[in-house]
Amino acid sequence: MLLLPLFMIILLIRPLRPQGEEVNIYSEKTATGACTLVMCSPMENGLPGRDGRDGREGLRGFPGTAGRIGMPGPPGPAGPQGDNGSAGEPGPKGDTGPRGEVGASGLQGSPGARGPTGLKGDSGVAGERGVPGIPGPAGPAGAMGPQGSLGARGPPGLNGDRGATGDKGAKGESGLPDIAALRQQVWALQTLVQRLQHGFSQYKKAEMFPNGRSVGDKIFKTGGFQKMFADAQHICTQAGGQLASPRSAAENEAVRQLASAHNKAAFLSMTDAKTEGTFIYPTGEPLVYSNWGPGEPNDDGKAEDYIEIYANGKWNDWNGKEHRLVICEF
Repeated sequence: MLLLPLFMIILLIRPLRPQGEEVNIYSEKTATGACTLVMCSPMENGLPGRDGRDGREGLRGFPGTAGRIGMPGPPGPAGPQGDNGSAGEPGPKGDTGPRGEVGASGLQGSPGARGPTGLKGDSGVAGERGVPGIPGPAGPAGAMGPQGSLGARGPPGLNGDRGATGDKGAKGESGLPDIAALRQQVWALQTLVQRLQHGFSQYKKAEMFPNGRSVGDKIFKTGGFQKMFADAQHICTQAGGQLASPRSAAENEAVRQLASAHNKAAFLSMTDAKTEGTFIYPTGEPLVYSNWGPGEPNDDGKAEDYIEIYANGKWNDWNGKEHRLVICEF
């Protein structure tokens, strides 16, 4: 059905030909009975016409105007997440910023864990000879030695009553051998004293290792436990001593070694509980030696009436409620 209007348009736009020729064509088509579009004269009882579908294909028409853009469709579902990309190369190092100001000093931290034992240091300079110590208790009796020579003749006793005359005795020995026997006894006593001194020295060294130190006639000893000040003072007093009271750099070093060995701060005996700012020994004497840390004593919080010694040997005033290592002095 669409071919018929197209065919009519083609006939209208084709150039006109001479009339005679056109008549001939019509006459030819009439003669052959193939004219289906133009009728030269009315016909009666003619054959039905064709629909033109077997005719030549017409020229392609011009494209029509573009239709209006349709409404956008709904968005499709989100696609699966892509794989992570490879890490980029690190950027260049930035410039060093300006150095900040020094912050305020922080609070003192708790003592750290005990570090490994360091290398043995060089021997120090020999100290001055201390005052002889108090003689120790007598040791156990040794095995009985061989019988010694006769001792010196004792002083004459009081005259007794005159007895009866006895028989005449034999002639006595000369008095010179008595002097030789006396010298031999003196030499034996000197040897014994030397042996006792050596034995006491060995016992003292064994007693001091590893929790004791001796300086002159003083011995500093710790059991490795911690107590508050009052309890620590009571323990040392009950043991026949007092809390450590260093009166010299050598004694302070001995106490420091014990504190460092246990990696703990320790209490000293001195206090200013009676007069603020004036520390005294338990005997009431003022200090003859001190080794305060920087800015100490400062009586922080108005409650620091006691002294603790750090593992570095420096002193700090502190309250007596905290637990510190107990080091006694004998």
